[in-house]
Amino acid sequence: MNIHTYTYSPDLDKNSILGKEVSSDTIGGVPYREGIFSTWNDPAKFGLFQHSALIVRRCDIEPAKIKLGQQPTEREDADLSFTKSGVLDVHRVATLMPGEEPVGCEKVYPDTDKSKWENEAGLLVSDNGQMRKDTKKKIGVIDTPRTKVVYGKLASARFAKVEADDTAADGLMVESKTDFGVVALSSLTNDPIEKTDNMLLSTIGRARNTDAQFDGDKMIDVGRPPILSEVIQAKISIRTERTDLKVWGVNAEGYYVGKKEAKFEDGWMTFEVGDTLPASYYLIVAD
Repeated sequence: MNIHTYTYSPDLDKNSILGKEVSSDTIGGVPYREGIFSTWNDPAKFGLFQHSALIVRRCDIEPAKIKLGQQPTEREDADLSFTKSGVLDVHRVATLMPGEEPVGCEKVYPDTDKSKWENEAGLLVSDNGQMRKDTKKKIGVIDTPRTKVVYGKLASARFAKVEADDTAADGLMVESKTDFGVVALSSLTNDPIEKTDNMLLSTIGRARNTDAQFDGDKMIDVGRPPILSEVIQAKISIRTERTDLKVWGVNAEGYYVGKKEAKFEDGWMTFEVGDTLPASYYLIVAD
């Protein structure tokens, strides 16, 4: 049985390399699923499965409108520079085997294509308009009616307005004291965020195992459970039509551990996280 228990700590060393999962031994005593970044404690994934499920299963993010094809000349010599160029942030991509018909593909690229898909400002914008990534600021945004996410170097920009070329989610503003992390907000009903009476807010930062030790980039001790997750310190503003919402911090077992004070002004709900209540999850529900 794999162990994925965790607790929270606001005092993690921000300059250390992240830990890997604590896993049971498998064939030959080798824990194959371990790695510096594993599914369970990669800061870009840790604790975000709830939002991922809503994005995929509820189709909060629509499929890209355009599908492109990549057809390597020889499978063993396939050049992946095309898919690494940023195209996956903009369009759908199908990998075609030799001789396969490019059904539904608007264009097929050979494996030697070196296309770049970011614009002059360094922005990658999906063709459905719901995902944006600023390659210069190192910030990404998911912007849909029922799920909004800001991720990357949170402290490198202040999300104060919404423009076509701005890395901000419409209806979610984040002013972060923590330099790196993910802030994800999803409606837990079928209503959009502005109207719903039930939301999940996840603020996920660095994570590592207790007592994990490193020598530079080399892990010398995997450590032990529980996994420690850095607390994100930020001011969160959410556009909402409701004024009866309360913000509750939630622990690893799903229990309320405290309430955050929120202010309502001009259609926005504003509160701070990580200052007094060390949590990574918050339920925002009607009173």
